[in-house]
Amino acid sequence: MSPTTTLSFPSTIAPVLDANNRWAAMRVFPASETRLDGDLLQQLGANDGDTQKLPLLIELDSIEQLPGEPVSVRFNRPLYLVLSPAMLAAHAVHDRLTSLRNQGARLMARDLPPFALSSEVSSFATDCNAANVGGIESLLGQTAGPHMASRVDSHAAHRHCVGAGFNWFSGDWALRNDAEQPAQKTTTRSNLLNLLALVATDADSHQIEALLKRDPNLSYQLLKLVNSVSFSLTHRIDSFSQAITILGRRQLQRWLQLLMYAGEHADGLVSPLLGLAAMRAALMEELAAILGRNQHEQDRAYMVGMFSLLDVLFKAPLDSLLAPLNLEEDIAKALLKHTGTLGKMLEVVVASTAASGAVLAERLAELNISAEAYLAAQLRAHAWAAEVSREI
Repeated sequence: MSPTTTLSFPSTIAPVLDANNRWAAMRVFPASETRLDGDLLQQLGANDGDTQKLPLLIELDSIEQLPGEPVSVRFNRPLYLVLSPAMLAAHAVHDRLTSLRNQGARLMARDLPPFALSSEVSSFATDCNAANVGGIESLLGQTAGPHMASRVDSHAAHRHCVGAGFNWFSGDWALRNDAEQPAQKTTTRSNLLNLLALVATDADSHQIEALLKRDPNLSYQLLKLVNSVSFSLTHRIDSFSQAITILGRRQLQRWLQLLMYAGEHADGLVSPLLGLAAMRAALMEELAAILGRNQHEQDRAYMVGMFSLLDVLFKAPLDSLLAPLNLEEDIAKALLKHTGTLGKMLEVVVASTAASGAVLAERLAELNISAEAYLAAQLRAHAWAAEVSREI
């Protein structure tokens, strides 16, 4: 690819969460050879129905990735350019950065800057660990922010950085097994697996309702979910039989899958897995639609994305969790071995939040999915995940 590559890059996008583990922004890692010209900035800056208008943080590694000259674009969402101190100090790009700032883009310094942040750069992103957080706590309080703690690799690190005063958090702590879970939550999730098995085998509605009634927490969460803004019902649902009837088996199955990740952790925070699972499910569904699959196949793809984090959620081997669900063979193989088209799609989704685009580009080529379609699908999936994480 040439340095002028624009929309054809295999970009990865990672979620940025707030102190309550709700999705607050999206962190974009363009390929190193990608240059941000006006067309690409326009596409990234559009909100495309994203009611949250999630801020976008674009990580840049070199001056060559900036537009070659001042560009005229309109941003419909907050957009941050995350730059190294050396890039921010480079005189050669001052005019280009000033032009972007005048059009609404914001500048964020990556890693602790060796200089006091100026009025042009009032926020930063830095590695979150005990060695460097202590030295910048005063700076956190003196500048406008938002400030992002990056590379948060454990729930303990997340708690530490919340206490230090960071606003945003990025890293893989959601995938770690060091979070404490309330005993009641474990029971609810076991009941959810049983409910999913009943729905999958087309069990009688009375059996489904009876199991719901035995778990007050699950009952509350289901009614809260189906009455959320995202479902857009004209009449409020206030009984289990009504929920089952109005939702239908297909939607009930989807919401039960999502509910496994809902609820609070022992520390009172929303589960960081909720948005991640919702994003994976939505992106799998988007990819199935791009490939021309019908609604049934899109539902199956959604299920693969949603179930791909069950082992992290339950802290148990995935095969043992899937066994009682009696899933179709290709779905089980996609989840356990990443085989078949669904398995390749899942590898795309897993790679979509990693900072390297190598595997991502290879899998997209195998599926014959263009980077333009993939980028649009990513943005829509992240927007839906953000809505879910804020409403449940």
